[in-house]
Amino acid sequence: MTPSRIGRHAADDLLFALEIVRTWMLTPENWRATEELLAELAAAVAEADTARVVEATAELESLGWRVSRVAGQEPEPADGRVPLPGPVRDRVVALVHALEPDAPAGSPPTGAPGRPGTPGAGAGAGVG
Repeated sequence: MTPSRIGRHAADDLLFALEIVRTWMLTPENWRATEELLAELAAAVAEADTARVVEATAELESLGWRVSRVAGQEPEPADGRVPLPGPVRDRVVALVHALEPDAPAGSPPTGAPGRPGTPGAGAGAGVG
C-alpha cells in the first residue's frame, strides 16, 4: 500500500518514529512539546508536504536520544516522567491512520520494512 500522498520513504520513516514515540517516558512539559510537533506533522501530512514531513520527522527522532524508553521499567517517582498521555496517543493514532488508512482502529504503526519489530525485519536488520 502506498501511504497517504507523501513519499513512501517519508511515510515509512514517520511510521517508525511514531512506533518508538509510543514507548517514551517524558515529563509533561516534554510531552506538550511532542504533541505540538505531532500537530505540525499532521498538518504536513494533510497538505502532502513531503519536505516538511521529513524535517519534522527528523526533529521527532532527535528527541529520542533525550528520552527514556519504557522497556518494562517504571520511572522513578521523583523524576516526573510519565508514559504516553491519552491526547498524545490520540495524535499518534490519527497520524498512523492518515498514513495507513486501512489500518484497524487503535492498531500500532507497522513501521518500515527492515526495521526491528516490523514486518519484513530480518535478524539484525535496522537500528538497535
